[in-house]
Amino acid sequence: MNGIFQVIEKMYYTPKRKVAKTTVWNIILTFILMTIAWTFFRANTISDAIQALSMMCVPLGKLYIPQTSLIIYIFIGCLILIISDIVQEITGKHLLFENKYTIVRFMSYALIIVMILAFGVFDGGQFIYFQF
Repeated sequence: MNGIFQVIEKMYYTPKRKVAKTTVWNIILTFILMTIAWTFFRANTISDAIQALSMMCVPLGKLYIPQTSLIIYIFIGCLILIISDIVQEITGKHLLFENKYTIVRFMSYALIIVMILAFGVFDGGQFIYFQF
């Protein structure tokens, strides 16, 4: 599925044009499609995947996280990733990690490390490819 989605995306991508709304839309659409595809990849059965997807789309369900602060952190993290990807599409490089100022680069790496330590999952859960 990943390959199919990327082939379709590349069919509509022309590197000669500047980044426009359609490119931003392509990034968001590819993200959504891959999230859906990964749900089917990880689920034991197709009905489990469909149930998981339907539970993601309702405000209250088994997958609902009632902690408002956690939802805000997740939203901010996703927003940072999306903005970073859009900026990289426009400029061709990461503004924070390839910055000419050493302090900006250092603080960017430090922030990533702190976020991994603060929000990472370290309980030894199953790796997504453990069945292979």
